[in-house]
Amino acid sequence: MAPNPQLALRPQNWIVLRIRENGYTPPSASVWQIRVCLEGTTTQLKESDKRVLEPNGAVRAGLGPVEPSKRYFVQVWRNDSSSGNTVAGEAKYIKIHPNLPAPYTQAVPVTPVALATPTLEIFTPNGIASPTTSLGIGQFDAAYNADADPIRNGASDTDNFVGSDSRRFWFRLTDSTPMDFKESSNGLRSIELNIFTIRPDGSMLDNNNGQTQITATQTSAGAATYDIRPIMMVTSIDRDEEVHCGLPAGTYPNLIRKRGESDYRLRLAVFDTRVRSSYKSTFISRQEVRITGDAFTSTDRRTLRVHVFVLRQNSSSPLVRTVDELNEQFNWLELTYAVLGIRILFEQHPDAIANGAEMRMAGGRQYHVINASVLNTNPLGLGSDPDVNAINDNDRQAFANKFQIRNHAIRAVYTGGLVSVYGSAFGLAYPDVDASAPIEGCCFFGKLQTFITSGASPKNISLRFPHTPTMAHEIGHIVTNKSVNNGLHFWAGTHACNCVDPAHAAGTTHTCRCQNPGHYTAPNGASLSPPTDHHSNCYNLMAGSRAPRLWDCTIDETAPVGSFNQYTNIRANATYITTS
Repeated sequence: MAPNPQLALRPQNWIVLRIRENGYTPPSASVWQIRVCLEGTTTQLKESDKRVLEPNGAVRAGLGPVEPSKRYFVQVWRNDSSSGNTVAGEAKYIKIHPNLPAPYTQAVPVTPVALATPTLEIFTPNGIASPTTSLGIGQFDAAYNADADPIRNGASDTDNFVGSDSRRFWFRLTDSTPMDFKESSNGLRSIELNIFTIRPDGSMLDNNNGQTQITATQTSAGAATYDIRPIMMVTSIDRDEEVHCGLPAGTYPNLIRKRGESDYRLRLAVFDTRVRSSYKSTFISRQEVRITGDAFTSTDRRTLRVHVFVLRQNSSSPLVRTVDELNEQFNWLELTYAVLGIRILFEQHPDAIANGAEMRMAGGRQYHVINASVLNTNPLGLGSDPDVNAINDNDRQAFANKFQIRNHAIRAVYTGGLVSVYGSAFGLAYPDVDASAPIEGCCFFGKLQTFITSGASPKNISLRFPHTPTMAHEIGHIVTNKSVNNGLHFWAGTHACNCVDPAHAAGTTHTCRCQNPGHYTAPNGASLSPPTDHHSNCYNLMAGSRAPRLWDCTIDETAPVGSFNQYTNIRANATYITTS
């Protein structure tokens, strides 16, 4: 029972469609819908007010005006109220021929198609055979070629920081009778999905400045399935990164898309973000379909509690850190660990008030202010020159005795400066593997560090990360719990080593500290599966650059460390990382 539209070109350049299902006379309650669009557009031609049900059961309706020599997309379908069913005609393209006497009739064979409800699914690289709703925030773990910058941003997924990321995902639409599609020169159709992120309460987080559209392309000619190119959730560190849309040349004048443009493949996320895709067909009685995925399901989420202390000389002295400086470090901490599915709670130490600490807020986070006299050390040394007036081992022990570990929380202390066996330091951490009570789980921060690029490696890192997340780095020592003493030894003689000081050449007589103790060793690319050189040393939180990346891959070091995975090590740390 195929509808058989016939096209007549009238002098007014209006299309007249006569629709008839052979062998079937629709009841008078049936309503035929007729859709005609100029090729490459989704805007329907204006339909005439007159729709005539002819005695033989055919329906005649006028739409227009049209342009001769242009191709038009025609689709018809009807809603049969007596049965509640909708029957569609297969979509066809027809061409209006000019300079032909009216009426010109062109047969357009159309086959009825049963209308199935469209479906949306989410897929990840780890399970293409089965859709998922459990996702993650992008790691950028395939974004770099060795120390190269900028990031990889080619057209193919294998050469793109989104298309190759281990946390990438994509939406798949299944619709056997889509309405608003375009047809490319290769014969594949494409449609648009709307993709955005929302907060747990359902409010909008990121709709790409209102441009939610991302193109989904037919997986093969004639297929009912449409896939988008891989997309990625990111934190605010990366939310404005330009990205190749992955679509064929000619789709846009510039295929490198920016935030606020359609086919932009990044969406902002936080610890408990949800990402949603929606699609709405224009068929009668068809509702919008949606699917929502979580950035880490509830069972995958973790919590890290932090007690922050900021020192001052006395109640009339300024703090050793400004609120802006604290906020910057708090932001880095939250954003870095959100990628691991870990939220940060800035909490009050239970003994804070009793031990003379004052509570304050910075950007909605709690922190403590304490005077030097609280520690009862003489002198504590919180002067303006952190290299001279810096707290020492006794001062740090005094703090740990006064404010001992509570509620699985890490204690983070901002001071005027630090001195240790290493000399002056930006920061010091005491992981459990090396430290004993009460100082285990403490980290201290001296003068601010701004990373300045020098030499051939790392390249341009200061442009991407002008202020290093020192707080996230030192806390990283504690939660990774990799010994900072492993490999920490002093030599006074001729030996071969990897020195912190590049001026010390191997084989010379000098005193040095050899790495890599508690820091990051770049994984051997050849040993990874699949082999890759994209886990660059200079882009890891625990490497020298302290950029906010933590790879989910195995790193092989010499004994006694051996093989370990930072991502899984941190999430499995039951001392400081909890599931509550």
